[in-house]
Amino acid sequence: MLLGLKSSGHTWQQISTFMEIPPTTCVERHNKLIKKSVVWDKELDVKVKKAYLKHREAMWQAVASEVGVPWRAAEDRAWDLGKKSLVKN
Repeated sequence: MLLGLKSSGHTWQQISTFMEIPPTTCVERHNKLIKKSVVWDKELDVKVKKAYLKHREAMWQAVASEVGVPWRAAEDRAWDLGKKSLVKN
């Protein structure tokens, strides 16, 4: 139900009200469901790596421009901070 509501364009607040749970809980559950829906294999891993390398500089250029540092420095610092530090704000 959660995936259906979000894919049909409902906001987290609307979904939260409908399901009677906090919006943050809706987001967390949605993210877990999305992660579980992908079956990772070597072929998909290769595709992700290639896509990352293809778009890496442009992605980090945007971040670096906003922060005011070279893109490689921004990328290195993000890796140093780690995933949990970056997404749990």
